[in-house]
Amino acid sequence: MEPPASPSPLVRPAWVLLAEEARQRGFRNVLAFRRWCRRRGVAIRPDGRKQWIAPGDVDRAIAALPAVAETPPPGALNVAVADAVAALISSPRPRARRTQPRAPAGP
Repeated sequence: MEPPASPSPLVRPAWVLLAEEARQRGFRNVLAFRRWCRRRGVAIRPDGRKQWIAPGDVDRAIAALPAVAETPPPGALNVAVADAVAALISSPRPRARRTQPRAPAGP
């Protein structure tokens, strides 16, 4: 009996290549994924020229990220910013003093 052609998607290996996990997670390149892992304390196991990472550790790092705040729709007006801009426009601005250029001191 031969082993199945591909492993079950439900069974994840304990360690995978860093490059493969970066591709699977949608990072633009391996370096970006490696930096993301280091910033979040995900362990990377070097093995000669290869680097291995545990997908479970990446999942836990993602779960620990704070929830993303809902972004306002495009064109939405922020009242605080609008008030600050209106206050800047309506306040009188002090005029810059213009000074006469000094003549060089000569003999």
